[in-house]
Amino acid sequence: MGIHHRVGTRRVFDLIERLLPANLLAAPDPNETDEDYQNWHVLRRVGGLGLANPSAAEYWGMIWGMTLGAKSEVRRAAVKHYL
Repeated sequence: MGIHHRVGTRRVFDLIERLLPANLLAAPDPNETDEDYQNWHVLRRVGGLGLANPSAAEYWGMIWGMTLGAKSEVRRAAVKHYL
C-alpha cells in the first residue's frame, strides 16, 4: 500500500503495484546488507540535517536497527565521507 493522494488531511491509499512503474518494482535492492542500508540512510539524513550526537533520539529515530555503537561508527564514516 502507498499514498495515492491526499484530500485535506486524509490520505487515500492504493496498491503499490498501481503507484510505481513495473521496472522499478522489479529492480534489485541497491542495499545488499542491513549495514549498507543503514549507511545509506545515515548519509541521506546527514545530507539533509547535518551531523548530530549519536544519543540525539529525535535525529536518529526511524533508522532501523541502529545501536548507539553503530550510530557512532556511521557518524565517524559520515565525517570522513564529507571531509
